[in-house]
Amino acid sequence: MVGEFWFLPTSHLAFQLSGGHLHEAEAGHDGGPRRNVDRLTASATYHRATLENTFWATTIGWGRNQEPGEAGNALLVESSVTLHDRDAMYGRVEWAQKSGHNLVVEPEDAIFSVAKLQGGYTRYFPAWKGWTPGAGAALSTGVVPQALTSTYGSRFNAGFAVYLTLRPAAHQI
Repeated sequence: MVGEFWFLPTSHLAFQLSGGHLHEAEAGHDGGPRRNVDRLTASATYHRATLENTFWATTIGWGRNQEPGEAGNALLVESSVTLHDRDAMYGRVEWAQKSGHNLVVEPEDAIFSVAKLQGGYTRYFPAWKGWTPGAGAALSTGVVPQALTSTYGSRFNAGFAVYLTLRPAAHQI
């Protein structure tokens, strides 16, 4: 059973709320039976064209999973600006409560707060056969509590990515 509600109060703003009971959605502990999950999510997105061929979008999202014997929340905030349909810069912050079971650490039933900060840049190239190719790079850091430093090596764990992307070309009117 899942329900979802969308509300679009303006052409620049959207709200979403959903919830559901997911039957046998998660793996059980120690190979036990799959577990049911009650899930709630909410988000708000603001987007607009700010200058000629420049687009800005920001989203705030929250979610909560409730399983037998444990519950966890998650929050994300992300924003991106694309200048002249060519240069995209973005940033994202995520925070989540995860069980030791999900992180594969002891104690399995403990709840840990983990986070990630990420920023990046993508350069899009001229459209080709209905597609727009791009190349980019991102820097990130994962943040874990002091209790998990022996498992993860540090409280702050750096990441770097280089990538290629392909998106549908903008529709010309």
